[in-house]
Amino acid sequence: MERYGARRLRMTIWETTRNGQLQTTHLGSILFILVMMDACVFCRVSLENGEEITQLREKGCNTVNRTSQTRNDTIVTTPGQKVNQKCRRDYINANFINILSAKMVEKGIKTKHADSDADVLIALTAIESAKTKPTVLLGENSDLLVLLLHHANVTSNSLIFKSGNVSKVNTHIKIWDILKTKLLLGEELCTLLPLIRAISGCDTTSRMFGVSEASTLKKFGEHDFLKTQAQLLCNANAKDDVISAGESIISSVYKGAPYEGLNVLRYRKFAARVLTNKTCVQIHTLPPTSNAASFYSQSAYLQMKMWMNKDNLNPCEWGWKVANGNLVPVKCTMDAALSKLLNIIRCNSAVPTRINKSCSGELFICAKATSKKADMHEAFEIYPCYPPKMEDNFTHNAK
Repeated sequence: MERYGARRLRMTIWETTRNGQLQTTHLGSILFILVMMDACVFCRVSLENGEEITQLREKGCNTVNRTSQTRNDTIVTTPGQKVNQKCRRDYINANFINILSAKMVEKGIKTKHADSDADVLIALTAIESAKTKPTVLLGENSDLLVLLLHHANVTSNSLIFKSGNVSKVNTHIKIWDILKTKLLLGEELCTLLPLIRAISGCDTTSRMFGVSEASTLKKFGEHDFLKTQAQLLCNANAKDDVISAGESIISSVYKGAPYEGLNVLRYRKFAARVLTNKTCVQIHTLPPTSNAASFYSQSAYLQMKMWMNKDNLNPCEWGWKVANGNLVPVKCTMDAALSKLLNIIRCNSAVPTRINKSCSGELFICAKATSKKADMHEAFEIYPCYPPKMEDNFTHNAK
């Protein structure tokens, strides 16, 4: 099947269903469709060298994201009135996916709906199909590759993960034989792949500075200590065990000694760079603090459990919080430095602006913060400044 643009696909299917009739000529050789919260997977069966091949294709592109986002951000209901929708997924579910799914079922086409992570359903459906016939999954998401390697059974039929991006000229299409790749990596490492992916950075967890996913995977394959700590984290149920094992893993990834705490490793690396560097030490290049790593480990543990199809955990208990009706990650609960240091830090912006109304006392914030119309309290927390010196004002006025 040729790759449709998401907008073109929606228009084609919508025109065939809005009149209450589904014209199968537009669907070609599609046998069933998986309808997810924010992605569609089309399936077809073809014959190749006398063998029946099942192909699954993940649907979704930037076009539909941009179009839906523009439509949902600002919707004019009456003249002069604007309403903000929650997100594009609500709109797609209510106005397109449910209608499309119902029409598909009427024509005998199987549909499935994902309650949470669509990638898990895509991978598990491909693995289920591989039990009875050779299967090809087309997609661009690296998470799908991780899920296939983790959940696949080496005794099943051929299971291929293929890149579906053929729009670029002279682009080499990546093809992964899941069963052979799993045998090459080993069962033990494939079992830990969801954790490795979550720790090294994914959609819900940020990437650690200076640590690539390839180097993390290599370290897990070479160091038994990392494998042991990863097994402890995977089997842990208590939050303290998750935090302890997660800190040991992150410390080892940053080349720390076994069981060396992150605060100790952070200080040791800072002291070593002060002795050798000719310029100021960039703090963001150091390992994270133990406090920040504890929440990072919790969010990685939550994502790992979701990929293992064990998503009955409460996100607010594992590194997330609700802010303005949305789930946001908890980054840290401690100050970046001692209060006596924070009180003497000033930025390099222009002369700060005096504010008296929003805060008690006489405080100053940066001009660039006020130009962005930021909240006064937030701006002062982000851009704390000293008040301008009296001689500076005197010189300026004299000029």
